Amino acid sequence: NILREWHVVDWCLYDDFRINNYGGEYQWFYQQLIKLENTTGPSFANCSDQMVCGFGDPNSPPVNPCSGNIILDPGISDDCTTLEDLKINYKIDFNNDGNYDELGYSNNYGNQYPYPNPINLPVLVFDAVDYARSALYDVGTHLIIWNVEDGCGNINNCQYLFTIEDCKPPTAFCETGISTIPMPQVAGGFIDIWASDFDLNSSDNCTASSDLV
Repeated sequence: NILREWHVVDWCLYDDFRINNYGGEYQWFYQQLIKLENTTGPSFANCSDQMVCGFGDPNSPPVNPCSGNIILDPGISDDCTTLEDLKINYKIDFNNDGNYDELGYSNNYGNQYPYPNPINLPVLVFDAVDYARSALYDVGTHLIIWNVEDGCGNINNCQYLFTIEDCKPPTAFCETGISTIPMPQVAGGFIDIWASDFDLNSSDNCTASSDLV
């Protein structure tokens, strides 16, 4: 809001009043209230689907090896409100199955939580300037919804899918040598050797050994 003070003087009559002491002061005062309204909500520079390869986290062996690290940052900004004053929250639906699994919001929301949390999901509270989410997620396609409110009460949201793809092929461990006796020549001289005969506990980061082909 802007307060503007107007002062209008009729100098001809005002000077005559001062000299001859006529009635009336011939000056007026008025206070004008100017309200500036912003109706443009926060914007997102990048609200498109994302994909990264998941190779697990070699620095944290207990973590699920069938996972990958991704930075979730839609590029939030606003034309009137600085980033640290924006109210930001997000929710993540793992595997995009319609059930939200993780919630987060900036600490300038105070004690008011923007989403209901009846089943006590994990909640991350962060500074608005540090809203970008960098974490390890399981292989699969997940949904994230960002919601941002500026200082004028304008709200905008952004949602996209992010996929952690299994890009690591299985690791093959093979026997170094196999011995067998061929069938007699009259029987064709064939030898049956199965792939399982060569396998020495091959493995994969996402597929169980029993399911490898």
